[in-house]
Amino acid sequence: MFKEWKRDIEAQRDETRNYLILGEDTLEIRDDEIRIEIVGTEIPPSPIKTKVATVLPVTATNAILFPTKQDIVKQFTLNIQQKYAFMIVTSHLVGEHYAYTGTIDNQLLMCIPGCGGTEKSHLIRAITKYFQVTKRGKMLRKLAPTSIAPAEIDGLTIHSFLGAPILVFRNTLRTQINNRAVLNKTMEMGLTPIVCIAQDYIQGKIVDDLQLRQAILELPDNKTEHLPGYLPLVPGMPVLLTENVASELGLSNGTRGIFHQLVYDESPEDVRYHNQNFPPNTKFITQPKYALVEFPGCKLDEKLAQLSSKRVPIAISEQTFLFDAKELPPENVAKVAKINKKTTKLTVKRKALPLIPTYSMTTHKSQGQTLGKIIVRLDDILIIRPFVFGTLQVKPSTPQIEELKRLDRIAQNTRKRFQFIA
Repeated sequence: MFKEWKRDIEAQRDETRNYLILGEDTLEIRDDEIRIEIVGTEIPPSPIKTKVATVLPVTATNAILFPTKQDIVKQFTLNIQQKYAFMIVTSHLVGEHYAYTGTIDNQLLMCIPGCGGTEKSHLIRAITKYFQVTKRGKMLRKLAPTSIAPAEIDGLTIHSFLGAPILVFRNTLRTQINNRAVLNKTMEMGLTPIVCIAQDYIQGKIVDDLQLRQAILELPDNKTEHLPGYLPLVPGMPVLLTENVASELGLSNGTRGIFHQLVYDESPEDVRYHNQNFPPNTKFITQPKYALVEFPGCKLDEKLAQLSSKRVPIAISEQTFLFDAKELPPENVAKVAKINKKTTKLTVKRKALPLIPTYSMTTHKSQGQTLGKIIVRLDDILIIRPFVFGTLQVKPSTPQIEELKRLDRIAQNTRKRFQFIA
């Protein structure tokens, strides 16, 4: 079946190429590809103004006592600073800000800094409790940048909630974020972690030395012709194609898609690749055949046999790269010397799926992409323009001093406003 899919893709690719060679500006657009949605602009009248309800006389009432803010403050034993933060958020939620100041503030922008161990998560749990007991749970979203932090507050990762990739500068950081994101989604779905392992060959023989093999597998994919050594997979995850499969059909290096299924052969023996980045119960796949990936933007006119629309089988790719053994520990360098006595550089042929997760991507790889929303992570800030060190020792400017005074006034007003909880 895979050969039949491959022939269909090649046939449609050649057809598209012929359109381009003949000078056609655009391909034929089918009617079912054009969707026109008409949205009404009239605002329906308010039901409050159009309906009048008759209220029957009340003969008896049963009061339901909800926990007050003070009750939650006592329940969570918040300290004075936590109380101030709690009261600011909850008072804004119920509109007390307008009653106190006479001004309407539609959005509360608030930062609660603090080093580890200052009970920021405890404060968030108290705020969550208030949202729950006041029946406002659906109004609250708790997001954090990594998979560990959301677990502390029963929240979600930012990229998982927004469906937006995190843009970073370094490949190693991108890989770490992707691995964590895939594992987090795997745990959410209650699945066993699955990781595809690349097959590396030196002088026609598979690398069988465990330490040398692991060292090569852990190389960043920008040094291995964009074929990753470890590829964690989970259904529904976003992926990026790293080679040109059929550029004319929109299946080229950099095309984004959604991974759905991995087809593979079971290993003849139970091969374990111990890696600290993956949990002990991870299933490592050493003989993948192909991955079924959905590419929403591809230009396949017809769906492939037995596959859903826009789903394409991505086969194993082969690439060759140079690997310098000087980057290895001394004991591995000695092993390389036995393989190649003339130089420390080895030619490695890798077989792997040309896919990488895209919960995170480098800024370089994002060039040319149309991304509806992104998250930018600035771990390292590099100033490339020369500057005089004395500029860092300049006294605060007048606007900066005014801003510090403004923040101080806010702090004083907060203490005055919520003095009854001190």
